Amino acid sequence: MKEEKGCLNAGCLALSIESRAAEGGPGPMVSRSIPAAMALVALTACQQHAPDAGTGAMFYRATCATCHEPGSSPQAPDLTELAARNGGRFPMARVTRIIDGRSDLRAHGSPMPVWGAILTGPEVRDLAAYLAAIQQ
Repeated sequence: MKEEKGCLNAGCLALSIESRAAEGGPGPMVSRSIPAAMALVALTACQQHAPDAGTGAMFYRATCATCHEPGSSPQAPDLTELAARNGGRFPMARVTRIIDGRSDLRAHGSPMPVWGAILTGPEVRDLAAYLAAIQQ
């Protein structure tokens, strides 16, 4: 089986099974149904959660706004200026690592909670998508 970007290549799998059928392997009914079923499984497995900034806005209001809204906490950075402080590019990977706790930010005594212990991976990506959307 060939793997591309973490997903099974269903076409390659189907050809492999049909080749075995031609060589005296499973009969014609199996050679048609197995590739179709495997293709469906592979396509379903390849689908990823597309980040949703609207959902991220809900998480922001529930988890971040208390500290990151202007005037709320002198030690929490303004999250609308992340791109401006990074040469005009939003640092998506770094922001995601900070939110989910993989960043070394905590090693220096940050008061920010590890939201990755509370939010799921897709929720963290939604939150990061919202932060990218609110850059000034």
